[in-house]
Amino acid sequence: MLVHYLCSIQNCGSQQRGGWSVWSAALQRVASTGGGAAGSLRAPVTSNAIVLDEPVASRCRGLSLIDVCNVAFVVLLLAIALCGLRDPEVVPRLAAFWLGTLLLTAANVWLRRSPSRGWRAGVLYANPIVQLFVLFESLFLLIPAVRTARYDDVMVTADRWLCGFDPSQYIERWNHPWLDEFFFVVYMLYFPMPLVTLTWLFLLRQYQNVERVFFVFLACYYPCYLIYVAVPTAGPHIHLAGEYKVAIEGLWLTMPIRGLLSALEPSKVDAFPSVHTAILLTTMLISWRYQRRVFWWFLPLAVAILWSLLYTRQHYIVDVIAGAVVSIVTAALAFLTLPWLSQGFAPHWPVESA
Repeated sequence: MLVHYLCSIQNCGSQQRGGWSVWSAALQRVASTGGGAAGSLRAPVTSNAIVLDEPVASRCRGLSLIDVCNVAFVVLLLAIALCGLRDPEVVPRLAAFWLGTLLLTAANVWLRRSPSRGWRAGVLYANPIVQLFVLFESLFLLIPAVRTARYDDVMVTADRWLCGFDPSQYIERWNHPWLDEFFFVVYMLYFPMPLVTLTWLFLLRQYQNVERVFFVFLACYYPCYLIYVAVPTAGPHIHLAGEYKVAIEGLWLTMPIRGLLSALEPSKVDAFPSVHTAILLTTMLISWRYQRRVFWWFLPLAVAILWSLLYTRQHYIVDVIAGAVVSIVTAALAFLTLPWLSQGFAPHWPVESA
C-alpha cells in the first residue's frame, strides 16, 4: 500500500527562493575567489530563479532517484531477512526501521507536491541523510540474525600474506597517549566530510548537483552494507584484543570516542570493507570534480584519516584495500549510469532552468 501510494502521487510544485539566499551568495563569492580551476567550482552555478516547463512538470511526480535507491535497499534487506532470519525477536524492530525509511520516502513525495520553499527544500535534503543512518543501524539487528560466521581469521591471514606481519601490531610500537588522542579525533572527523560537500552545494542551491552527489554516495554506501551482511568482520580491535601489549586509552577524548563508536555499532561486524576508506575516497573525488578548493582543504585530513584506520585498530589492511576498490568501482558506475537513470524518475528537487 505504501509503495503504491508513493508511486501514485501527482503534481509536484516548483522550487522558489529559499531562506538561505544570503548564504548562497556568500558561498558563491568564496567558491569563485582565487582564480583558475583550483579556485572555482567544477560544476556550473545555477541561478536562484527556478522555472518548471510542462515536460519537467510531468516528470515531477512520484519517486526521485534518491527515493528509489532507499526503497530498493529496504526491499533487498527484507529479502535477506525473509531468506535467512533465525531470530524472530528482531522482526518488530527491523520492521520499525524499514517502515520509518518508507515513511520518510512518502514524506519526500508529499513535499514535492507543493512549492519547495526554504523549509521544504531543507527537509528534502535532511531526509535521505536520516534514512541512510536508519538503514545503517538496522544492519546491527539484521546481521546477527541471519549470519553466524565471522571472517576475521581470513582477514588476519590476508594481512600477514600481504605485509608479512599484522599492521596494527607493528604500529603498536609508536602508540602514545597524545597520538591516541590525535588519531581518534581524526577518525571521527571523517563523518562530517561528506556532509560538508553536500551542504556546500545545497547552500549554493545547486540542487541537481546535490542529487547527483547523493546518488554517488548511496551507490557506494549500499554495496558496502551488503558486503557487511555477506562477510561479517569485527576488526582487529576486537579480534586481536588479547594480542596487543599497549592499550589505546589516550588522555581525555579517546575513551569517550571509543564509547560513542561502540554505541553506534552494537553488533561490531562492520569492518570489511572499510566504509571510512570508501566514502573518504568518494568524497575526495566529488570534491575534486565540484569543489576543487575544498579538495585541497580535505587532502591532509584524508591522509591522516587513512592512517588512523590502522592506528586505532579499527581495520585490517585488506579492509582499506577493499574500501578503495568499492569506491573506485561504484563511483565509475554511478557517474556512467546517472545520465540514463535520472531520466526515468522525478527530480528530488524540481529541475532548475537557466
